[in-house]
Amino acid sequence: MDFFNRFYTVCQQWGDLADEISTQGWDPIASAVLQTRNLFGRDIKSNLELDVAHTIDDFRVLIAAIRESPTKFDYPKLALERLKDLEMTEAAISAAQLRPEEANAYRHFVAVSRDLLAAMSRLPVPEEGYLGFRSKVLTDFDFLRTEFGFSIGDTSPVRVVFVSNPVEVAVEYAPQLPETTLEVTVPEVSEWSPFRLDDFFYSTGLGLSFPYECFDLLTRSGLADFIDEMAAFIKINAAPILRGDRNAYLQLAAKAQDREQLFCSQMEKQNDTDE
Repeated sequence: MDFFNRFYTVCQQWGDLADEISTQGWDPIASAVLQTRNLFGRDIKSNLELDVAHTIDDFRVLIAAIRESPTKFDYPKLALERLKDLEMTEAAISAAQLRPEEANAYRHFVAVSRDLLAAMSRLPVPEEGYLGFRSKVLTDFDFLRTEFGFSIGDTSPVRVVFVSNPVEVAVEYAPQLPETTLEVTVPEVSEWSPFRLDDFFYSTGLGLSFPYECFDLLTRSGLADFIDEMAAFIKINAAPILRGDRNAYLQLAAKAQDREQLFCSQMEKQNDTDE
């Protein structure tokens, strides 16, 4: 927890500076006004103010998410992504014709933001993932590697990607949109790819949607049960796709199209009934 304590201390320092900047009119709402003024001849400083406003807004949302669910994130990756944005801001500062005190103010904000990202990059990333998601997916979907020749691509506490040629399988923790949990990408039929779990479910004649409501995805046990069922279903019903069968791609693409049309039709009927 020492790393988190250090991180939250730096967060407070960064937040104090961000609040100070926002009171000077650099918050996202005021920045829209500054952008409008730029049309009437305001100098390049407005663009820097917009960059700072965007960074403040992004960092605030991220810090809040970390406080709420600290085991969901791959912190080194998050920090690296945002460091690239800061480097672009630094380049813009150097290119802008600013007074020394203005340039120093911007560089101070970037420096404090760098300290925040450095503290973030040192936060521990749980090996098992959020609620055990990563380890459970790697275990239950290991058949992709042992039986179908996939390799493990990118992973995070809430996302695991398996890759082969030409199929990619991505499994992501998405309790608010569980239908996006599994996506199978096949470039050859890109119009209907990625295929989702519901497409495979419909292709077997079981219905329009996988029974997500049967699982409590906000608990470790419920999530584990869901991954068990999903992996077993895919292993049995997606084998031709996973082996790279071109005819299977085309058949599933047709089924996915049928499902989408039927789903849209049912939604229209439901809307008419509600009205």
